Amino acid sequence: MKADFWKRFDDALSAMGNPVKSEPAFKYKYETLEGLLAIVKPAMASQGLRLMQYITVVDKDSYLRTAILDTRSDGEPWVLDTRPIAMGANPQANGSAETYARRYAIKTICGLVGVDDDGAAAVPQQQNQPARTASAPQASPQQAPQYPYYGGY
Repeated sequence: MKADFWKRFDDALSAMGNPVKSEPAFKYKYETLEGLLAIVKPAMASQGLRLMQYITVVDKDSYLRTAILDTRSDGEPWVLDTRPIAMGANPQANGSAETYARRYAIKTICGLVGVDDDGAAAVPQQQNQPARTASAPQASPQQAPQYPYYGGY
C-alpha cells in the first residue's frame, strides 16, 4: 500500500506545472495561494489524493502541518511538512504568516518553483557569450530518491 501511495503521489507531481509569479509585491512578484491550489488540487484528485493543511498548537507554539490524505484508503494522512508559525495579537499579521507558510509548504512538498512571467525582460541579453555546456547528467527514474515518511501528527 505504501508503494502505491508514493507512486500515485509521484504521478500527481508529474502532472503539475510550475506556478507563474504574477502577484506584485514591492520589487518582486510571487505566486498566490489560489494559483498554487489550482495547480495542486486537480493533480492530487486525479490520483485519489487530497492536500490537507492545518494548524496545531504544541506548548503554546503554533505549527502549520501539510499532509496528503489517500482517499482510496482509511489510513492516516501522511504529514510531509511541519513549519512553525509566529502567532501574535494581530489577526491580520497572523493571517499573512499562515498564508505565507501555506504557500511555501505546498511548494516544498510538491517541488514547485515559481516561473517569472517577465523573467526574459528582466535579464539584459548579452552579446558574444560562450555557449553553455551541458549540466551534470540527471538521475534516471530508477535512481530517483524515494520519498521519506516524516511521521504522523
